[in-house]
Amino acid sequence: DDNAPVLAGELSFNQQMEIINQMGAEDFKIDFSGGDVLINPRNIDLILYASAKFGSDNIGLSLPGTFLTKEILRRLLGKVSDVEITLDNLPYVKDSSRPLDYPKMATESLKKLIDYDFTVGVQTVLKQANMNREILKNLLDLLVSLGVQKWSLLKFFPVGRYFKKFDYAPSDQIYRETTAFIQELVQGCPIEAHFQYLM
Repeated sequence: DDNAPVLAGELSFNQQMEIINQMGAEDFKIDFSGGDVLINPRNIDLILYASAKFGSDNIGLSLPGTFLTKEILRRLLGKVSDVEITLDNLPYVKDSSRPLDYPKMATESLKKLIDYDFTVGVQTVLKQANMNREILKNLLDLLVSLGVQKWSLLKFFPVGRYFKKFDYAPSDQIYRETTAFIQELVQGCPIEAHFQYLM
């Protein structure tokens, strides 16, 4: 039922369509994100509708990649400007801040997107578990080998399930040192590094 939300408190599909219909196309880009937008198949219809209305250059996706299938990849190809996948660590590294085997699954999702010729970026949340120079260098090497075009570096905030877990958050000094290291690391590299404004 397009008039009823999937979960209580969410907008229904028709309400979401109404919001898109009220929007104009001046100076904005829609990024569909938040958990995994592909968990609800109707969200794909919403993405395709927004793409037809505003143009694919104005539509982006940020997702973990859990639900990427060949059918979804075919439907979205040419309909979005880029897709960003969150990847904080190497596929073989255990990261307690992400679900089990998440880095491996995210890496496989990146490969699928690149195989289908999507413009692909990676979002990395910098935290205690990955702010190690060897890990960051190896992660960049992986992204280059896959053909990733953009690397977004974000600061960790103890919110959500990590509310008040401050031991995951490095000090400002460590963030400064790591930012300088990454800027040096990407010199002459085919990947652009973009730092969250708070860094």
